[in-house]
Amino acid sequence: MISIGLLGCGRIGQVHARSLARIPSAQLTAVADFLPAAAEAVAASSGAQVRSAEDIITASDIDAV
Repeated sequence: MISIGLLGCGRIGQVHARSLARIPSAQLTAVADFLPAAAEAVAASSGAQVRSAEDIITASDIDAV
């Protein structure tokens, strides 16, 4: 399983989150956005955690951003 972090939860970020949901070997682990409500919405629909961008970039539990 590959663990993914998503930076940006606007329109294209939401498309990426939906695409990742269709890949059995991928898991959207964490999301970040300048607008907290955008990150919270994607997190709620995907089961991901909301984290800061810096936390996602430096996280040891995330394989790709």
